Parts: sequence; structure tokens; C-alpha cells
Amino acid sequence: MIADVIAALDDQITGAFERWRQRPDSLESRLVRVSVAIPETNVYDWLAAQTETCQVLWKSKRDQQRVAGVGCADLVSGGAADDYYELLARCRKFLGGAEGARYFGGFSFQPDSVDDDGWYNFSRARFWLPRFEMTGNVLTCNLLFRADRLLTKEDVLQDLAALVFPDQYKAPNLPKIVNREDFPDESGWEGNVLAALSMIDKDVLEKIVLARRADYRFAEPASAAEIMAKLSRVTTNCFHFILQPDRSAGFMGTTPERLFKLEGRDITSEVIAGTRPRSENVETDRAYSEALLHSEKDQREHDIVRKAMRQKLHLLCDHLEIQDDAELLLLERKQHLISRISGRLAKGKNGADLLSSLHPTPAVGGYPRENALREIRRLEPFSRGWYASPVGWVSENACEFAVAIRSGLVQDSKVSVYSGAGIVAGSDPREEWQEIENKISDFVKVTQ
Repeated sequence: MIADVIAALDDQITGAFERWRQRPDSLESRLVRVSVAIPETNVYDWLAAQTETCQVLWKSKRDQQRVAGVGCADLVSGGAADDYYELLARCRKFLGGAEGARYFGGFSFQPDSVDDDGWYNFSRARFWLPRFEMTGNVLTCNLLFRADRLLTKEDVLQDLAALVFPDQYKAPNLPKIVNREDFPDESGWEGNVLAALSMIDKDVLEKIVLARRADYRFAEPASAAEIMAKLSRVTTNCFHFILQPDRSAGFMGTTPERLFKLEGRDITSEVIAGTRPRSENVETDRAYSEALLHSEKDQREHDIVRKAMRQKLHLLCDHLEIQDDAELLLLERKQHLISRISGRLAKGKNGADLLSSLHPTPAVGGYPRENALREIRRLEPFSRGWYASPVGWVSENACEFAVAIRSGLVQDSKVSVYSGAGIVAGSDPREEWQEIENKISDFVKVTQ
């Protein structure tokens, strides 16, 4: 059956090259997509089976569509993380008329946050169009014919022949964790939180989100796709993503937080701030929920983010609706306060304006923004890289970005897991340490 699928896609690719050569405008650039039906396939397992090291995975929180991609049909990268207008325009350059085509990628958290070893090949902004995409029961090949770059049928067919399918592959068990190291450790974390609280007392800050990095060492190498295949089973109602430019490192995450989705001029977004664990005991779980809903500290933290989002979006939208009273977002092992946002962008505004205005929100940076970013750079003993940055996709008339929290960088046998906590007046260092432990529990659970 798989051999028949490969043969059918081989024929489609060959036909696309033949038709392109016969076109009178073949010296112009054009994106062509060819697809074949395939037996329903688990995209997480399919991605984990691949030998091609350039990989992407995306699952949106709401529509549940899962897309896995391997290889690179086109790359757009940049040296300035905040050059959103140019990057999005370059992504859309070849998308006209190519229904369903999307570039996947993201940006660094701050312009200087990809200097650490491990983040180097991600660049400050990087998006790519996968060569092959799997959406469960459809396998697609992207062929970008460009006047300035030679694309050969032989190279594409060689890449097609290298694809592996789950019936040809047995997923290995993840190797055991043999070591963990925290940056900062508990003592350093307490010092950072106390320093932040001092800034809050002096009215320099109203809120700051401080992050921690936990480095886990496996007994043997592991891949982002292998880890995500297991994480996906315990992190429903979240975005799932893998962004792996090459074999050196893969960035993966299971984030509950959408930065925004833009379709035409219609925007949806949300505020997520305030956290409690879940419990299998119904009464205990209800008590956690009630404590979160009535926590002055968590409601204040949430309101700071909601207020900032309202101020930013008010300048960009003709129409804006923001939920005034936060409700509960229930995940498998955590629960959060969430306020939903919908609106319509003013004419002349676009996704680049939203990225430039919204990132980083006070949910991952702080408030006021510039003061918080300065203190994050000063206090945190590591580079955030792409952690807490916008990651997502760009199509011809839409784009969607999630906030890359609950994420990790996979490098050979090391996984650096990142998570943060919002510090406001009344925050306790020990409670905030435990909150982050709860946030990274999904990763720890699937690897034990």
C-alpha cells in the first residue's frame, strides 16, 4: 500500500516538472503543490521515523489539525527578530494561488537571545516551506520553481524515496534521564525573585516573568519528534510544535497560549496568566479551581496582561471585544485563568503590526515592557533563544502564532526545558519555584 502511495506521488512530481517545462512563463517563479491520499497515519510517529533532519510539526489548539513536514522547499531567514514586515512579506512572495501552502517558523525572544550555543542555527527569525507534508491522510510535496534557483526532479525523487513510514519503523522507548541541572538553582531563583520584588516595590516594575531552564541528560540521544510523540498524549487543548532546522537542535513545545490568529482582518487572541495544578481527586481539583478564581495575586497578574493587551489592540483594531471576567482553562495537569479576545483589524494593518505590538506580552515579559526586558536580560543566567517567542505559520491570507512557553531545546542527549512564572507584589519564591515544577511536569512524566 505504501509503495503504491510513493509511486503515485512520484508520478505527480514527474508530471509537475513536465508541465512546468512546457509553460511559456517557465522563467518566472511559481509554487506547485502535488498531493496523494494515504492511509490514516499518526503524524507524530511518522515524523519520528524520518531520517531527514529538517523537520516541523504544528497542531493548533482549536482545530486539532496536525501537520508534519520534512525537508525544505524554501527558506526565509533574517538577522533582526523584530523585522516582522519584511519576513512575512518574503514568506508570502510565492504563495499566490498555492492553496494550503504555509511557511512555518518563528522569531527569537529578544534580538540578542540566539547567541548561546544550541540556538545558533535558528537565526533571529527563520521560516521554511517543508518539502513534504503529512496531514494524517494526505501526503503533499511542495515544488518551488524559481528563475534564480535550479530545482531538479532527481533531487526531489531522491528525497521522496528516503521517506520512512511507521510500518517500516518501530518507535524506540525514550532513554532514561541520568542527570538534571537547574539554571538558576533554588538559591539563585530566590535571589532573582527577591530582586524582582524589590523593583516592584520601587515602582520600576508592575510585573516581570522570570524563567528557569532545567537541563536533562538522557543515557542516549533522543529526538524532538520522539519526545513529542509521547507528550502529545497528555497535552490536549494545547498547541504542539517542533521547529528543527537541522540535526544540531530541535525546538519543541506544548503551549496553551495563542498570541493571535488572523484570518483576513478577523483576529482572535487570549490572555492566559495565573496557574494551579490539577488533581485526580474531584474535591481537591475543585478546591484548586476555587483558589485560583479567588486569588488576589493571580487575578492581579492576569489583569495586568489583559490591560496591556487591551491598550495594544485598541490602537490596531476597529472593533475589539475582551472578556472582562477570567474563566478557567482546564488542562490535564494544570489549570489557568483565561480571557478570550476577538476583534477586527483596522484597514491597512496586518499580522506584522500585531507581532510588533504584542510581542512580548506581559504574560511572558512583564510590565512595563522595556523595564521588564532589561531585568530579564540582567537576571536570567541563560539566553532564552526562541523560548517564549512567537512561533507559528504564515499563509497567503492568514497567519497564526502561539507563544512558545512549556518548551524545550533538544540537542543529542540533552533536553533544555524552559518555563517561567509571573512575579508581582505578593509573589513567594518557593511557591513560584513549585509552579514551574508543575508546568514542566508533563515532560518529566513522559520520560520516566
